[in-house]
Amino acid sequence: DVDYTPAVQGVYGEARGVMLAGFWAHESALREAVNYVYVKKFKQCADNWDSIFDTNVKGLFLVSKAFLPETMEARKGAIVNITPVSGMFGDYGMTAYNASKAAVINMTCAMALDYGKYGIRVNNVAPCSTDTSMFPQETKSAFSKNSPLGRIVEPDEVAKVVFFMSTEDSSAITDETIPVTAGFEISTGQPNMCE
Repeated sequence: DVDYTPAVQGVYGEARGVMLAGFWAHESALREAVNYVYVKKFKQCADNWDSIFDTNVKGLFLVSKAFLPETMEARKGAIVNITPVSGMFGDYGMTAYNASKAAVINMTCAMALDYGKYGIRVNNVAPCSTDTSMFPQETKSAFSKNSPLGRIVEPDEVAKVVFFMSTEDSSAITDETIPVTAGFEISTGQPNMCE
């Protein structure tokens, strides 16, 4: 329940304990909040709008806020947000969801500006349709046809980019949104007239 401050503090405490116990062998711990949800349609009402923004924007802010003091003191670190390409483009029937994800992309930019002076990099990884248990398998074929690679994204492909963005190998990268999409976003939507 990332839109509720005490719950976020509990998650922070557990994650910090795991990091201190040496679970992450790499010097830079992966600090992320994951909220990638497949949504069919939302009724555009105030209750849904608030709930979606509380989870997708406020929740992510609260998770980052929990980790920031210690990271600022260390004067180095990486925050890797994950928000799908729905924050960069529109989807039918998903106005509130798209708007909340766009807010995360802009929040990533603002945080990169605010916390860069502490050596903290803030980036966003933007997956597209990903073959998780939440992805409706009956739509996999249709989504795969929209990719020049002919498939959707695998979860480990997203994880590898998140890990890279959390390490010193990406030390010069901040305020970037890195698409992991199997090429979904490279077309204008014009049908292929060449075949």
